[in-house]
Amino acid sequence: MPGAKGRSFGFLKGIFRYDFTEIAGLDNLFEPKEILEKSQSEMAADIGAEKVLYTVNGSSSGVLTLLSLFRGKKVLFARDFHLSAAHAIELFDITPVFVYPETPVISSVVNKAAVKTALEQNPDIAAIYITYPNYYGFCADLSGIVKLAHQKRIPVVVDAAHSACFPYSEFLPASPAESGADAWVVSTHKTLPAMNQSAYVAVGKKSRLSAENIKEALNHFVTTSPSYPIMASIDFAKDYMAKKGKRRIEKLFYAIVKYSKKIDELYGFTVVKQVDKGEPKDVLKWAIDYRASGLSAADVQKALHKRRIYAEAVDPHYILFLLSPALHRKALKKAYRALKKMEPTGNPREMKPTYALEKCEWGAPASQETVWADLSACEGKIAAKPVAIYPPGVPAVLKGQILTRELISGIQRAKAEGLSVVGMKDGLIKVYADK
Repeated sequence: MPGAKGRSFGFLKGIFRYDFTEIAGLDNLFEPKEILEKSQSEMAADIGAEKVLYTVNGSSSGVLTLLSLFRGKKVLFARDFHLSAAHAIELFDITPVFVYPETPVISSVVNKAAVKTALEQNPDIAAIYITYPNYYGFCADLSGIVKLAHQKRIPVVVDAAHSACFPYSEFLPASPAESGADAWVVSTHKTLPAMNQSAYVAVGKKSRLSAENIKEALNHFVTTSPSYPIMASIDFAKDYMAKKGKRRIEKLFYAIVKYSKKIDELYGFTVVKQVDKGEPKDVLKWAIDYRASGLSAADVQKALHKRRIYAEAVDPHYILFLLSPALHRKALKKAYRALKKMEPTGNPREMKPTYALEKCEWGAPASQETVWADLSACEGKIAAKPVAIYPPGVPAVLKGQILTRELISGIQRAKAEGLSVVGMKDGLIKVYADK
């Protein structure tokens, strides 16, 4: 194995030459002792962690790993979590306690006061789960939340999938390690020069969680045939950032400042600033509010694609560019010129968010039988499957949640804007059947 036998052929060509398995000298990801362990130890030292564990199954495998440690327990969740956390709640019979952003929209974050109140009301909380940063780059007060939790001897685990660059630059928010998190998961592929699916789980230096237990749990969720090209790409990204990351981010930061000012001068476009409402902002999440332009998401996508520019996301509020230290600064100039050529309608759009994070009302199904039903006719019914909207993959609806008119309208707005809705089938939603 693998069947390509190291030959260079087909459209993958050179990749096959490096697609190996656990032969002599290449170590074993399940029990690394040689080159993989050396690479993981170097990554841990670079980011300030006690231990780093690579995974080729993306951050989702890391999320499942960390939450599996709290099977059957009560966990406090910031509600802006990824779909993988929703799956973990169901798989591990976790009792969730949700804390919502002050402004219940997917671009906002929870505040420390809300976490403190929830802890006081739920003294049996076993862990806190935070997304840091969120999809748009906004950051909760992670260090403050960690201090609150640790005073009560509660561990904090973090979906830090989008924080890969944080340890390498003072221009970015504090890293999970600096904030004192107990364990966190990072997607190296999102903002570092590493291949899709590459990620790692990190354990803090003063973690209340056992690195050995985390490793044993991680082995439950990763393939027994890990991709060596993917693992090699993590190692490459590690070395790249250690040697060039700080300087590359610094240059990119000043380019972001330069072109953000230029975009702010355009009619109808405003760049979301580094600090908004007191919340630190990851500048590598270059978010541009275009509602004042009057343009639709489809208008913006079409104009960008015409110039071969592919944003990370275009939702009804923001154009989001996900920037990387490997990105050439000319790309920002190209994006600015594309926005400059767009033609605002002169009629600013004032509309509701694509979907809000409605406070969850749980229902008790009358039957375990499920049916696919027309979404528009499901008010008051109980969802039998999570529904998430991409971007960013935050569930709008959770399994067991009562479908309100607001939830239904939010999903319908997302579909009308051309966003991808996951968890539905041909306009139907899976609900529990009535008696």
